[in-house]
Amino acid sequence: MSVTAMAQSALGMIPKAILCAPSAEYMELYANAAMIPSVGGKSATDAMDALMLKNADLVQKQMYVAAKGGRAAEKIMMETIQANNYCALEVQYNPSSIYFTSQEGYSYEVSDGGLGGQARQVSTTKAPSSVTMSCELIFDAMNKDDAFGITDQGITPDHLLSAGMDIAVQMSGGYSVSEQVNAIIACLFSSMTRQVIFYWGGMSFRGELTSVSATYTMFNKDGNPIRANVQIEIYQKNEDNVYDQSQYKQAFEETFKSPMAAKASGFLGKVNNTLANNMTSIRNASL
Repeated sequence: MSVTAMAQSALGMIPKAILCAPSAEYMELYANAAMIPSVGGKSATDAMDALMLKNADLVQKQMYVAAKGGRAAEKIMMETIQANNYCALEVQYNPSSIYFTSQEGYSYEVSDGGLGGQARQVSTTKAPSSVTMSCELIFDAMNKDDAFGITDQGITPDHLLSAGMDIAVQMSGGYSVSEQVNAIIACLFSSMTRQVIFYWGGMSFRGELTSVSATYTMFNKDGNPIRANVQIEIYQKNEDNVYDQSQYKQAFEETFKSPMAAKASGFLGKVNNTLANNMTSIRNASL
């Protein structure tokens, strides 16, 4: 653990994972652009798609910077997210596990079935290699009085603070996690909002949100959901995310470098050094 991470842990400032999606304001601009006639074969939405791709690159690069720069860099990252037409949903509890599934590229055939007595036409399509990330997010809005009717006795600073927070929550709609869950599910409804970025602990994964499974596990006395587990899957075609590919390439080159290199380390490095020493001893013995 780095010194920065140790200090954050001691102060209760544990960095939280965030899920970024295009902002509602951007989606409104996109909808307006869709009504503008195309000029020269290019539409206004084509320009906005290109801009959003550029913005996503800027956001993701700042995420990698933030992973090494502590709280100050994370603040800049959040500002970068907002300035580039994204919104960030911060999770309450960091995932206990994250799963990655990678699949090599493959070819598949598509046939029109030869309907109407015509010869069957078969076309071959090449699917790119891909990576799918999945994890579970937990949302919790449980309050003892709201959920079970249990009220703290006595007048203490903690009780007064809790009472004040309870009033504020009730004025804003009451205890519930349905808004966060519904917001994530709503990302699936548009091809634009499905383009998300998940960031946590120095990892930034960009792709298409393809699945959301939510389970409400607790309700309050009024029947409102106050705890939920949300399973998400993000699909990434490697041909689409050039910046992500550079990270994979860098990791590959650093990990699978030649064991004969001067900087060889670990088991292969030790084996290589042992073989070299043995060969030297054999040559010396033969002289």
